[in-house]
Amino acid sequence: MYILSGDKFENKLQLNFSNLFEVDENFQIFGFGSINGTLLLHQCCENGHILWDPATEKFNLFPPSQVDSYVSDVAKVSFKLVSYLHGFGYDCTTNDYKVIHYIFSPY
Repeated sequence: MYILSGDKFENKLQLNFSNLFEVDENFQIFGFGSINGTLLLHQCCENGHILWDPATEKFNLFPPSQVDSYVSDVAKVSFKLVSYLHGFGYDCTTNDYKVIHYIFSPY
């Protein structure tokens, strides 16, 4: 991954990035940019989310959602959960990032 800058994107800085998603290496950067320099990485099919600040090279892996704790392991084998992201932002009241996503089973 690179940060590109300049009028014609002539400046290129390679970022050190280690993929922290254990199950699947396919992920995308959510949205059109960062919030306070922090990017939200979303693992499309596994409900994985990571906050990444390229400037500090810090990663924060999201804990499993509350929905995951309600669904038994047996049900998770039979019914795959899919997550669609709807929003990502920073809440200055709680000094924390917020992610809104919709979790469902397509089966």
